[in-house]
Amino acid sequence: PAVESSDTTPGPAKHKRSTATALTSYGDLLRALYGPVRRRWKPTHREIGEMQNGPKLNSSERAQLLDLAASDVTLKKTRDVMLFGMKRLDGPNGDRPVHCFVRDALRRHPAYQSKSLSAALEHANVPVDRRAVHVLTAEVQRLHERSELPKRQAYSCRANALHCFLLWHRENQSSALSLEETLSYLQEELWTSFAKRRTSELDKFRSLVGDRDPYATSIACSGFSQEILELRRELSASRARTRQLQVSLSERDGQLQEARDRLKERNR
Repeated sequence: PAVESSDTTPGPAKHKRSTATALTSYGDLLRALYGPVRRRWKPTHREIGEMQNGPKLNSSERAQLLDLAASDVTLKKTRDVMLFGMKRLDGPNGDRPVHCFVRDALRRHPAYQSKSLSAALEHANVPVDRRAVHVLTAEVQRLHERSELPKRQAYSCRANALHCFLLWHRENQSSALSLEETLSYLQEELWTSFAKRRTSELDKFRSLVGDRDPYATSIACSGFSQEILELRRELSASRARTRQLQVSLSERDGQLQEARDRLKERNR
């Protein structure tokens, strides 16, 4: 017979996921995401299935959750759930609870109060309006100038607000936002101004080597490298056309001079 071990020395603690943190509804997910206590909010595949087949948000619970989402002043948490994927969470059902919640959370944010931004959130298939992007970043700047956002939060809010706007269009447009367009908006509205904050070469070096997401940097550099190559091709083609025009112009000048000489001979 097997002899039970009398060794009662405790082994290494095993980290078990508490049943209290299980995400079985959209309400659980949104409370975990926006709540004041840091909790696991990213659901497993099984939990996503339970949400999609479980009870939907009622109007009272939804209103409470939108009030809770108002504490996300920098829009970081809203951006996180959009990056995770609204369609992934909503599933094939037509009611799209996460999509509608994110839309209303953005609508309530001070940076999204202009008519052009409201229209962009309301009409999913409207192409990205560059003017609306300018309005968005300007609104965040005004919030900072009115002392509604500290400087550090203003920088974070500007980035997250733009990311949310681009993510919204990427997920909702029938013709998805291209990578080239995305790089253009990020460069014009975000990266150029952020780069000015790093004045010394040491600060710039630290930012480069301290980047937590090397994929983002590599994608951006790859995109810009491709753009530079295309510009070089266009420049080379333009120079070739210029040379052809110069040769053609030289030939025409020669023909014109010959015609003048013949005319002079006739007039003698």
